[in-house]
Amino acid sequence: MTSINAIKFNHYSGAMICDEQRHWNDDRMKIYGADKILPVVADDIMHRFQLAAAYGNTGTSSIGDEIRLTLRTRIRDAYKDFCDDKDAQKSDFMSIRDIADLTFSILMDVKHQHIDDQLLSRFGFTTREFCQGFQQLDDQEIPIKQPEIIERVQEMIAPPADFSGSNAVFGNKGIVAGYDRMHGFQIFLFSMREQFCEEVPFGFAAEGSGSDTVNFVLPSFFDDHHCLHGEIDIDPVEGIMAIIDAVNLAARKNMGVGGYFNIIVFNGKAPDGDLISEINDHRSHMASEVVTLLRAGYISRAVAGEIIDSIIFQNKDIEWAENILFKGRSKEDIHAMHRFLRGYKSEKTSAICKS
Repeated sequence: MTSINAIKFNHYSGAMICDEQRHWNDDRMKIYGADKILPVVADDIMHRFQLAAAYGNTGTSSIGDEIRLTLRTRIRDAYKDFCDDKDAQKSDFMSIRDIADLTFSILMDVKHQHIDDQLLSRFGFTTREFCQGFQQLDDQEIPIKQPEIIERVQEMIAPPADFSGSNAVFGNKGIVAGYDRMHGFQIFLFSMREQFCEEVPFGFAAEGSGSDTVNFVLPSFFDDHHCLHGEIDIDPVEGIMAIIDAVNLAARKNMGVGGYFNIIVFNGKAPDGDLISEINDHRSHMASEVVTLLRAGYISRAVAGEIIDSIIFQNKDIEWAENILFKGRSKEDIHAMHRFLRGYKSEKTSAICKS
């Protein structure tokens, strides 16, 4: 499992963030290399239509990869059709709602294909043949009427909530977030088990094993940042610090969350037309550590905000950030900060909510 999250700053901007940890066997051995959120709109399409979107998946990593790659390919294919249609040249290509609808269609196709693969390997027939009551083999119709087989197939096709045998497929959930020039920044949620696609009406979405912690932290943040007339308008630096703090806590409290964070920022007013930027290197780890130090009271909110703004939104490097972080501090303070980030107990008081 994992932690995939999206947050809306205002009509024009927002962000997505996830961890990179995944388990790969029954002993729950961890590897750090999963790309759980990836952009799905190619650069040429983004620049032409001011359209940017990314998809994040929680559940089975291989199924998430399949959905993301299929979605990116389908958008590219739709763009080719759009370019070939002379009547469509003056219209917008796609909206985030269109991408969400396409994503839901792909989710359902992937689910049906994987269930069919399981049925074929175990029983030799597909979902369609099961529903029609017989298997077509050459010119013969072989009825499917054994009660024990019917019961097992029904569990695979429509598993009850407490049935874990189909979790590899039905346990997948997703988030699409992005910007289009007509509707601004939007977030959509998906579930294979509940079979829904819905727009998120509030400021954030969280899925995966870390969502319990994130859903505890972010509502408090939005309670403190009231939205005038229901319109979300928060400082992007404050928003990104809040969601990093939430995922930091998820990583500390949940064994399924860990590794470097992948941070994707959307900006519909980007002057160069690059509506999307991805931070998944040492800068993301630095951002996580800065917010950790802020929560523990080692640095002020002003210092933390300056560093986060610079490395996330202004593309400053790690060396610059470290100079700001350690500027004017004694060797003892720097040593204490390093020890705390390596896991030693802190003696500071929390400062995450202080100005």
